[in-house]
Amino acid sequence: MTRTHTFGLLFLLWFLTFFGAFFIAANTAPTDFGMTRGLNRITLFFEIQIGAAFLALIVWHLGRAFPKGSRNRRLSRVPILLALLEVLAIVALILVVNFRDPAPVPPTTGGTPTAPAAVVKPVDN
Repeated sequence: MTRTHTFGLLFLLWFLTFFGAFFIAANTAPTDFGMTRGLNRITLFFEIQIGAAFLALIVWHLGRAFPKGSRNRRLSRVPILLALLEVLAIVALILVVNFRDPAPVPPTTGGTPTAPAAVVKPVDN
């Protein structure tokens, strides 16, 4: 197997892993309930993306062996750049959410209290 075939096979494997993570996570049924419902989809997505990032590093390293300016050498940069772009997008999302000003909440002054709970009578069987 030549270097070009190995590179092409690993690039295809990276492509399927990277973009397959979106498809797999979107089509996985959410489990659990309450606040953690659907957390399994997020963790599955990141697990697959970590695998894709390792494949991106391997593809990038293999691409460095090709002559400068060749198509395979330029193509080997795509996986690592997409992985870095994804990390930057996640960091930017976290920063935007954390530094955003919350909407002002008007103070509550008095108001009417809620009605007391109704008395529940036991049912005879």
